[in-house]
Amino acid sequence: MRAILLAFGFLVVTVAADVQSASAATAPRPWCIRDGSFGRGSWDCTYHTFQQCLASASGNGGSCEQNPRYRGPEPQTRRSRVRRY
Repeated sequence: MRAILLAFGFLVVTVAADVQSASAATAPRPWCIRDGSFGRGSWDCTYHTFQQCLASASGNGGSCEQNPRYRGPEPQTRRSRVRRY
């Protein structure tokens, strides 16, 4: 029974880590750190500028790349004004 609970706990932690890295990859920021650990690599796309990315990647063995899913800032919708007289 302990082995089953331990395996289930490991599965939950693994899935949570994958979900977190997937959400980071889709973050609406133009620059990402690509970390090549474990052969898969992970993405951290939370940087607004290339300089921010370089500063974070410095000494960590990662590299900075443009976010392939970045589409620019979200367009702002204009609210219609209601004039009251």
